[in-house]
Amino acid sequence: MFKQSKETLMNSNNYDFMAFRFTQWKQVEEELPEWDEHITIDETTYFELYSNLCKKMQALVQYL
Repeated sequence: MFKQSKETLMNSNNYDFMAFRFTQWKQVEEELPEWDEHITIDETTYFELYSNLCKKMQALVQYL
């Protein structure tokens, strides 16, 4: 969905995505699992997606 647009993903009910903050530490990068697909994003987009995911998960937990 992110490939369509960031807004499409954020406005959807989809919470099946991850937003990672990468580091200069190669060890951390090497330990991350391989994903089927990944897209490099800027810091602002990271914070927007991370916040969106947190809100979606909070709503899901409250529902349960």
